[in-house]
Amino acid sequence: MSKQDHDNNRFLITGGGFYSKGAQAMLFVAVDELSTRFPGCDIYADINSPSPNNLDFTCVSILPWVWKSFVNPAYIILAQIRRFLRKILTDYHPATSWLESRKIVSSVDAIIDISGFALSSQFENASSDHYLDRIEAAKKFNVPVFLLPQSFGPFDYDTDKIRICKRIKDLLPYPDCIYAREKHGYELLSNEYGMKNVILSPDIVLQNKGVDYSHIYKDFGKKEKAFQLEPGNKVAIIPNHNMYRIGKKDSILSCYKLVINELWSKGYCVYLISHTRMDEEICDDIAAALEGKTLYRISSELKVWEFESLITNFDFVICSRYHGIVHSIKNGVPVISLGWAVKYDELMSLFDQQQYNLDVRNDEDMSRVTEVLKDMEINYRDNSSVIKSKLSQYQSKGCFDTISDHLMSRP
Repeated sequence: MSKQDHDNNRFLITGGGFYSKGAQAMLFVAVDELSTRFPGCDIYADINSPSPNNLDFTCVSILPWVWKSFVNPAYIILAQIRRFLRKILTDYHPATSWLESRKIVSSVDAIIDISGFALSSQFENASSDHYLDRIEAAKKFNVPVFLLPQSFGPFDYDTDKIRICKRIKDLLPYPDCIYAREKHGYELLSNEYGMKNVILSPDIVLQNKGVDYSHIYKDFGKKEKAFQLEPGNKVAIIPNHNMYRIGKKDSILSCYKLVINELWSKGYCVYLISHTRMDEEICDDIAAALEGKTLYRISSELKVWEFESLITNFDFVICSRYHGIVHSIKNGVPVISLGWAVKYDELMSLFDQQQYNLDVRNDEDMSRVTEVLKDMEINYRDNSSVIKSKLSQYQSKGCFDTISDHLMSRP
């Protein structure tokens, strides 16, 4: 499968980053799975944000205008100017040069996209165009593309809808495989857009049995934080600052107050965990609403593997972070999900846990929170067994097995 101008297999990962534990987890899984299947391969990750220095793969920063210039030469000069201005006007980490970017994109054996959620009218049009530019560039250079499990749609663009939807129809047949994380995205691409290369698949973090971090970091020494947790039954609460955008702040805080007081009345130790720095504010608000009672706090300064190790200490988790739910389920820890998008419901349904998914936008759903909580208190051990059984099924053959088969069958 390797190209003729280099000895080792080479891969470019797009859509990942270090801006959240979810993005990190997907990036680490992708690097680990590729390194395991293609020993000695060279891995590049297109990351437009600062990254650690001791990584055992190469981070590059290919700017959107550079990707666009690969398919439209009129943008070459503009891409160079924008890179120069970025270099002198900002303290952002330096972008990869145009020539080096082109060399990487044109010479890799495959582009692996782990965006999670990018191709949708819920974002600015430029986000969809940038996503499609990467596919178009890969097509120009005859580089295979795999879109790993992610959400797709809706495609209800307010402006330029005809042009963008035409690009979607023209370009999405090109990837070898498109893995849709939810049925909604699968049906949208398969039925409405006629794509034949779409596969319904759970998140790649769930498919991975465990990351070998020596594939991620040079001289990796797994130094976990030593958490001194209280003895007895424990529950973790992982909120999401986006809840304030979705619902009413007072109602959200009242819900958490109700839940935590209920847990305290049953003798649980309650830990409030901020999954990212952005969630510190809502954690502060929850703590303040409880009038100085004993609520244990754990900050967002956790590595991915530390978070996974920590989460195994709890009977169950009450979570609004998608990848917080993913990491809990991956470790067999049941979850009460407080979400607002189809991805939460479908994730919980994969593990027969849909009765524990509550939509924060739905007053009727939220009125059942104490009822659902009592159910989980009684059945969390059985729920854990169900989750572990389902997990073994999803880990029997995953996306990277299919990717490996596709690439190895190429001339």
